[in-house]
Amino acid sequence: MKALLFFSLLFAAGSVSGQVGINTETPTNTLDVNGDLRVRTTADVTTLTTERVLVSDDTGVVKSLDPSILQSTAGPIATNTIAKASISDGISLLNLGISGGWEKINFNSTDLKINRNNNFDVNTDFYTVPSTGIYVINFAFLYGTGVQASLLGGTPRVAILRLSTDTDFDVLAEKSFSGVNLAVLANITISDVTLNSVYQLNAGDRIVFGFNRSGIALGLLGSSSTSFSIYKISD
Repeated sequence: MKALLFFSLLFAAGSVSGQVGINTETPTNTLDVNGDLRVRTTADVTTLTTERVLVSDDTGVVKSLDPSILQSTAGPIATNTIAKASISDGISLLNLGISGGWEKINFNSTDLKINRNNNFDVNTDFYTVPSTGIYVINFAFLYGTGVQASLLGGTPRVAILRLSTDTDFDVLAEKSFSGVNLAVLANITISDVTLNSVYQLNAGDRIVFGFNRSGIALGLLGSSSTSFSIYKISD
């Protein structure tokens, strides 16, 4: 009975003033709750069609939001920009047409595991940055078994390259195969390298995964493997 009386007075107050306050004598909205709000049960939805998301602004006022706004500015950034590929049965290199001895790793359509919005072009082996922002790039390269029982004569290395034109480029990251002298035991080369970091990229930048032979003959490319992934995490 007390609860019924409370809600009767509540709605009566609302009909008179147009604003109802709970734990406040100076409501500023139709319903002004000064305290925690608890909703015990809600209806479940499995898809977002005409539904709206409720959010609060910095003053605590609850407003509705189209879910597509969240989808375009939050997690799905990665979903819409991600490209991922891997090669496990031998690597081929193609001329990149730039200075410094860099060649590009050739990926084909069967190597691509994920390629949302076709940002990676298998015809050019370029990932074209769709929008300016911060991107995660992961690149791994395994030459042969990853350990060579000798010191290689040059300094073969891999790199993440960014091309602004067909000939102008900068090296975002690179890493060489590392030689180790084990004295009386052996000289070996560690040929298993990874590059993982975040980069500020601009719309239209072209990312390519490069290899530099450093003037030596590499006979184990046919038994080598590589992989990459790239996606945007922030504007």
